[in-house]
Parts: sequence; C-alpha cells; structure tokens
Amino acid sequence: MAKIVARMRGGLGNQLFILAYAYALAEQGGKETEIVLDTREYETFKIRNYELKEVIRDPRVRMYTDQDKSRFYDLTREMFHISQRLIRKETGSIRMLSGMGLYYGRRNAEFCKLKSKKKNYIYGYFQDERIAGALKKRIGKELVLPEVEVPGEENERPRIAVSIRIGQDYRDQGWPICEAAYFQKGIQHIRKQKYPGQKVDVLVFSDEPEQTKTMNLAEDVYFAEGLSPTEQLALMAKCDDFVISNSSFSWWGAYLGAKEDSIVVMPEDWYQWHGKTADTKLVYRNAVIL
Repeated sequence: MAKIVARMRGGLGNQLFILAYAYALAEQGGKETEIVLDTREYETFKIRNYELKEVIRDPRVRMYTDQDKSRFYDLTREMFHISQRLIRKETGSIRMLSGMGLYYGRRNAEFCKLKSKKKNYIYGYFQDERIAGALKKRIGKELVLPEVEVPGEENERPRIAVSIRIGQDYRDQGWPICEAAYFQKGIQHIRKQKYPGQKVDVLVFSDEPEQTKTMNLAEDVYFAEGLSPTEQLALMAKCDDFVISNSSFSWWGAYLGAKEDSIVVMPEDWYQWHGKTADTKLVYRNAVIL
C-alpha cells in the first residue's frame, strides 16, 4: 500500500494546495493509498495555524505520528530547504527526485506522477490550478466546509466577494500589495459586465478589517468578521463573483465558488520578485487580470 506524507505549511490556502497535490498523487496509487499530514511545522511557525482538522472526513487521511518518523525524510527535506534559499528560480527538482519518492519543489506542480507504491514524501506549495480539481471534487464528501450564514441573504441580490490581503506579515516578506483602487476597479468591472443598473451586495474578507473599512469599496458592503478561516472560505464560496488579492486563500475562495458565468478578477502581480499573474499556473477560464 502506497503512503504519501505531506508536509503542511502556511495558511489555509497553501494547506489546500498541498492536500490537492497529495490527492492528485494518491489517485494514481489506488483506493488504499494513505495520506499522512505532517503538521510539525506549526510547532514553531506561529503566524498561521493548521486549519483542516475539522474539515477532513476522509478515512484515508490521518495525522503524522512517531511511527511515521523517517531520518531520510527529515534530512532530505532540510537539505532541499537550504538549497532553495540559495536558488530562487524554480527547477525541475520534482521530476529528478521522484524516483526516490521525494516530491520536493517550491510552487511547481508540473510533475505529478506517482512512481513508488511504498513511501512518498511531498514538500512544497504546489500552486497550480491543474491539480486543484483533485481536491475540489471532494468538497461536500471527504472534505466538508462549515455551515455559515450569508449576510444580506434576504436581499436576494448578486454577491461579489472581495478578498483583501494587506497585513504587515505580507508586507514584511516583500509581497506585492493591492491598493484600494484595484479593488474598486474590480467591483466596477463586474457590475458593468454582469449587473448594469442592478444593486449588488459586496462581501469583504480581509486580514486587516479596520483598515479595509476606510477603502470606500461600494455602497452595500458586509465585512466578514468573527469567523474562522474555514468559515470565511465557506462564506466566500457562496458568492457569485470575485475580486481577489494575490493570496492562496483568496484564490481558493474564488475557485471553490466560481460558477459557469462567474467573473474572477485577479491582480497583475502575484509573487515576490516581479512574479506576474499571467505567468503563473493559477489563471483559469473565469479569470480577468486587471
């Protein structure tokens, strides 16, 4: 029986990408393939928490225990982590290492082919729309988001989700920050294209809600406050259209909620070091880059 050990990292959005990659590999190993989630990084990483504990209902997915410890896994992962500090450019490392059961990369999910029917280890962020479907199809079954009340639902109006990432931790790491004008432009684009002359409700999700309230985004605005990250994701996925920041949480909220006619507005810049959104593997059919 194949086993896939996935090192969980970052916030909820990154955790979903990692789990999606694990599922994409597990589908090739048969129904008995086990996914083991290694959350040890959160013992020292205090900025974000592991968020999927109450979401996963799949009996094939379990938490990492002492019985899963591997010196080979810990040593090779640390060596790879050090090498990535020196080499900024994405390489073909996953393809080269997969023969040893190691799927180590930065954001690259290009090579997703299970080679070992025994132990496999994954380490990276794997931000790629092409493997995200392996997780999306499990929502409501093996993965269950919490039930949430939709603000303004009684209005029966179209809902535009606006996800804003402007926190200091993001700024300190050098990430591009979207300004208020981008979100205003995105809302106006959606209204012009789909809802001319109609009233819409705008639901705002932000890591800095008080600062966001000064942006004057629209008339009928609801701020998602007092909700856990998984509750915010569930609420965002209930919206009709989306204006998102360059964050994995924003991306998943739109991806899970996007319908056939949804518009998903994405910013021009996504990653540090001048990473253009158009050059990523995150753009899909519904997307409009502004």
